[in-house]
Amino acid sequence: MNTMLIISEKEIGSEIQFLEAKSNKESLEKKLKTLNSQLEMTRVKAPFNGIVEKIFQKEGELGTPGRQLVQLINLQKLYVNAEISESYISSITKGTPVIISLPSYPEIELKTEIHRTGNSINAQSRTFLIQMIINNRAENIKPNSLAVLRIKDFSTDSAFVVPTAIIKKDIKGFYLYTIDHIKKKQIARKTYIQKGVFNANKTIVVEGLTKEQQVITIGYNLVTDGDEIEIVK
Repeated sequence: MNTMLIISEKEIGSEIQFLEAKSNKESLEKKLKTLNSQLEMTRVKAPFNGIVEKIFQKEGELGTPGRQLVQLINLQKLYVNAEISESYISSITKGTPVIISLPSYPEIELKTEIHRTGNSINAQSRTFLIQMIINNRAENIKPNSLAVLRIKDFSTDSAFVVPTAIIKKDIKGFYLYTIDHIKKKQIARKTYIQKGVFNANKTIVVEGLTKEQQVITIGYNLVTDGDEIEIVK
């Protein structure tokens, strides 16, 4: 027994119309999604809450990429940025303690730590960036204020520390004058040393001195090796 399937032209037309309508619907949905994305780009959203300090563009003006619209300020959380000599790059790292003072606010002294350090050296200044975060809940510290930093980059339990000014240098290296007791005489002796950590005022001596030696710190410019000296209290 043979069976014949008969499909009318009306049914074929309905299927084609359905596929066309489905394609049009999907196309319109994609266009709507694109338009919504473009509309979202017209809304300017700040990454933080704050106060609008200045408005640089008026309503109706053409906004272009890179052009500032407003100046938004949040005073409760501030960043302190500083450029540090590359000689400290091994001793100043994230987490290093910092004391921040502000010349404009002599009564304020803030204790914090380094939040992050830069990953490159400035080729011109030979410095690297450090950044601290400070809480400004009273909102009395203003952006772009000048800050003075005190950073603890070195510590030791014991060390020989001498005034930096008394250390001299010749072709053999760094030296200072110590007192050599010979019989009942005090003789100035040129003593070569190896310097450690130093600043404008103090220098750590890591080699060349013993705790029994006396160092000449007053009149050091008036003596030479072998001079007899008198200790005056």
